[in-house]
Amino acid sequence: YMGIMKILLIPPDTRPHTLQLPVQIGKIMGIEIETPPKEALPNFNTPGDVEILHAWLKDIKRIQSADAIIVSLETLTLGGMIPARRVEDPEALVLKRLSILEEIAKLNPKLCIYTHGTIVRVAHGNDPYEEKAYYEKWGDYLREYSVLADKKSRNDTPIIQQDLEILTPKIPADILQNYLGTRKRNTNLHLKAIDYLHEGIISYLALTLDDTAPYGLAAIDRRTLEAKLDTLSLWDKADIYPGADELPSVLLARYAIYKQKLQKPPTVFFSYNSVCGPQAELLYEDRPLGEVLKAHRRATGLQEASTWEQSDFVVAVNSPGRKQGEAFEQPNYEDVETAQRHLPDFIDQIKNFLKAGKKVIILDVAYANGCDHRFIQLLIKSVDISQLSGISGWNTAGNSIGSGLAIGVAGLFLKDEKAKTEVLFTRFIDDWMYQADIRQLVYVKLGKPSVCLLYTSDAADDTPCVDLGWRRIIN
Repeated sequence: YMGIMKILLIPPDTRPHTLQLPVQIGKIMGIEIETPPKEALPNFNTPGDVEILHAWLKDIKRIQSADAIIVSLETLTLGGMIPARRVEDPEALVLKRLSILEEIAKLNPKLCIYTHGTIVRVAHGNDPYEEKAYYEKWGDYLREYSVLADKKSRNDTPIIQQDLEILTPKIPADILQNYLGTRKRNTNLHLKAIDYLHEGIISYLALTLDDTAPYGLAAIDRRTLEAKLDTLSLWDKADIYPGADELPSVLLARYAIYKQKLQKPPTVFFSYNSVCGPQAELLYEDRPLGEVLKAHRRATGLQEASTWEQSDFVVAVNSPGRKQGEAFEQPNYEDVETAQRHLPDFIDQIKNFLKAGKKVIILDVAYANGCDHRFIQLLIKSVDISQLSGISGWNTAGNSIGSGLAIGVAGLFLKDEKAKTEVLFTRFIDDWMYQADIRQLVYVKLGKPSVCLLYTSDAADDTPCVDLGWRRIIN
């Protein structure tokens, strides 16, 4: 790097993976990352103060001293990723807030503006805290409506039309109108961001599908956004794919690669525990594992190597045998821990990569929301884990993949060995010990409460919670 880089980061929320991890990854590469004051950022479903955020962002000295800004469109305009699903801010106000990007681009014409937006999910559960309050009662109907509406848009058969006509009157008209209106507002925000990309105000745009599925309103939104990118021929600086929370880390890695001015992008080789790995079905994505990996690789700015010897680093992918399971349900012998995968041979591969001096990142996506106990225990017994370049196995597969690839990129541009080690062992503690084990123990100890929001941040200090030392569970 030419001197110390400074990046301004406006994350989608304040969880450790979205706020602390990208700062840690930046530290590995010697990049200074500045984040807004706490009150400008969301506290779970409470929006951040957009006025404070914009005042922070328009500080002339801050903007002119920055090399780049990585910004969540939802935090910038709606107070955060989760608040964006809940608040009633009118579209005109939201688009006006987005125009601050025009202002800061004028204040610093050399500033790279990397943005990401989240296509509104159709929640898999009826959570009234991450969604609007009416979702608790009407979530099942809205989910069914979402699937039927998408199927109708693809192939309008009389049976689908009949099912929609039967279902729609069961949902109160004002609730359906509000639900669809929120989606439309947020989609129009993303369409406007594409305009800014076309005008050169935004340097790169990632639009990601949060907790998505093969059918649903999110797929309709995706096709609308893809069509505009097609029309404007903007795919060289945009991506649309499943993900969300990992984007601050992914865009940081992408910018780091860009600043290196390399003759060719860094390369990665994916090594699976099974020949079935690329076809594995995932719980929160609309496509198989291999396609999700491809999309995240592209967004990060990496190319795929044809052999591990030719790669800059190896990603060892611990996939499910057939279909991803939930970490709290392991062992899952029906879908995950099946004869379609061979962990001893997979461990041998990892050992051989390390012996050959390769940088190795572990992507553990066999289960969602935590690592695979059997795999990690075999790994620890067979490998000096301090020799690994990183590990990632939290939340959705997309979240794990994007974070893992970003950690891999940071290892290529290593400036701070201690920071790298801190990230490695924090991920073992968090993604394996906490998420796959301790979290479930505490949930049971609390009597399996109907509301157990596993949300962690410094902004949660005033919330009644069970204190675990390094993590909190809000009750």
